[in-house]
Amino acid sequence: MKKWLVVGFLLFSVTLAVVAGLRLSRDSLAVVMGVLFGVAASIPTSLLILAVVRRSEARRDMQQPYGYPPVIIVSPGEGARRFLPPAYPTEPIIESEPRRFRIIGEGPEGWDEALGNWGGDD
Repeated sequence: MKKWLVVGFLLFSVTLAVVAGLRLSRDSLAVVMGVLFGVAASIPTSLLILAVVRRSEARRDMQQPYGYPPVIIVSPGEGARRFLPPAYPTEPIIESEPRRFRIIGEGPEGWDEALGNWGGDD
């Protein structure tokens, strides 16, 4: 069955080519043949690019370990603070006020007043 299908497809293709060759002008045949040969020329190039991409992906998969790399956090503890040079203070020198945010385009009120309108803790 498969053999007859292939033979039928080949006969159809040859018949179509003969009919098109007899009815089309030279310019039309030149365009059709240019398209066909252009597509035929691009197939090996596409296969070559596909093979190179698959090979590089396989190589990349072999080089990368699976999962996340181990994360190690080392805490210096309290004893390490005495070894810091004096240029690095251990406590903040200036105590700052709590930060206040202002929404641009809103009135001069702060977060407390703005959130108070939303039914916060009253």
